[in-house]
Amino acid sequence: MSDLLTTLRAEFDATFAAEYDHEHELREGLLVLTVGERTMYAPASRLSAVVRCPPVTRVPGSPEALLGVGAVRGRLRAVYGLSSLLGQQQPPRPPWLLLCAAHPALALAVGVVAGYRSVPLSQLHPLDADAGLTGIRDIAHHDGTAVPVIDLERIEAKIVAWRD
Repeated sequence: MSDLLTTLRAEFDATFAAEYDHEHELREGLLVLTVGERTMYAPASRLSAVVRCPPVTRVPGSPEALLGVGAVRGRLRAVYGLSSLLGQQQPPRPPWLLLCAAHPALALAVGVVAGYRSVPLSQLHPLDADAGLTGIRDIAHHDGTAVPVIDLERIEAKIVAWRD
């Protein structure tokens, strides 16, 4: 297993190993991603898995964000570039896929999966609708930085609308 997967598994497992504190506030599990040049968070609850990106076959005439189709775990999935969906430069061959839990035929390709964070809900602040950031749900104020939280639900709905 790669060092990254080992680290992700250890960080995730550590959240269950800690003793429960009844005074502690509710939290949201977030994957730490690098999208383009930016660090962003993605809600882990919207994903079923993170896997290596298989070979992807381009679909002629498809939207720019659709990188193609690929077989993951015996199932054909439409692979979309997350950077492109967020209005950023898409790397040529992202190595990771985020598998969408609500839409098993969808996968989002991303260049870097850097870790897992459990962030208190009090540190998540809804984004102002006039902020002009496409596909961002909240801003997480965590460890002294402000990190955008990707609105995977809205991105998935946009993709499903393209298909229909």
